[in-house]
Amino acid sequence: MKVLVIFADTSPQAARYATGLRLAQARVRAEATEVQVFLIGCAVECATARRVAPAADVDVARLLVSVISSGSDVRVCSTSLADRAIDTADLLIGVVSATTGDLASLALSADRVLVF
Repeated sequence: MKVLVIFADTSPQAARYATGLRLAQARVRAEATEVQVFLIGCAVECATARRVAPAADVDVARLLVSVISSGSDVRVCSTSLADRAIDTADLLIGVVSATTGDLASLALSADRVLVF
């Protein structure tokens, strides 16, 4: 089964992102599921090495690295990166810049799409 998890938010919501990433991890561990993650809007900020989580906040970057190390693809919207002046060099290792066309292809090929 192929699952696409999309994080599309207008403001960084670490708790919501953490919930979605934990769900992605659980799907990968529970059965032979291919999980792909796509970050768009403010969610792209979570995939940068320069983001510092407040003390009370969940470390979403750590969860993303864990998802990547479990074999999942993590992509971020190139337009959202440009809108926030984030260079691809600032992305966590393993995170790839992609287009909305790529997102459309991922959505069409997925068996399930979850949006947070």
